[in-house]
Amino acid sequence: MVPGDAPPAAQAGFGNREAVQQSPDARGSRCRVRSRLTPSLPSKAGAMWYSLPVPVTRGFETLFTFQITDHSRMCTEHTDPLFSRRLHSTCSVRGGDGLAFVLHRDPAEAEAVGGAGADMGYGGLRDSLAVELDHRYNPGADSGDLVYDHVGVHSGGPGGDNSALASTELAPPVAWDLADGEHHLVKDNGEGRRLGTLVVWLDDGIASDEPLLAVPLNLSVLLDLPQDEASYS
Repeated sequence: MVPGDAPPAAQAGFGNREAVQQSPDARGSRCRVRSRLTPSLPSKAGAMWYSLPVPVTRGFETLFTFQITDHSRMCTEHTDPLFSRRLHSTCSVRGGDGLAFVLHRDPAEAEAVGGAGADMGYGGLRDSLAVELDHRYNPGADSGDLVYDHVGVHSGGPGGDNSALASTELAPPVAWDLADGEHHLVKDNGEGRRLGTLVVWLDDGIASDEPLLAVPLNLSVLLDLPQDEASYS
């Protein structure tokens, strides 16, 4: 999909292959359907879920592409405190905090949206597992953030609220360049047999079968799932 076919930066939206006109170079691309989760504005959160729960405890696999564009522009005005005279302004380009692939059984079901900012749309979701793609450093006593773009796995456990804090990390985060404006391909695989394992691949690591993260976990134990063993994702 060519850049002009993306939903407008000023709003969140969903573009489908019937509603956009593709260039010849875009045909056959993985990005024929595109969703913008948030507008290019500060302190926004958005989510897109399957409308019905899907079975996950016996195993699952998902493959998606993301692109981080239209970073927010932040400016600070510098003034003379004695004469209230404007001296100069300093501006920087700062993107949002990130996004995540999430499995959850939050009471809000398909209407669930986590917090904005450092929560990246999943913080506060109950009974959830998040593979976060974090590209903003948020310092703090329990932040667990790397200075660099990184990938992490978080869960608040059965009945607990998730967060992007170190206390919910299931594995140390791994640095990876995310907010470079390029298309990135992500593959998440949950193995349901025996102990269970969550495996995450990115970009060229998918073709070469070199995982970025592999975390032992059993969804039936990690999350408080109903008897139908299903979750929103």
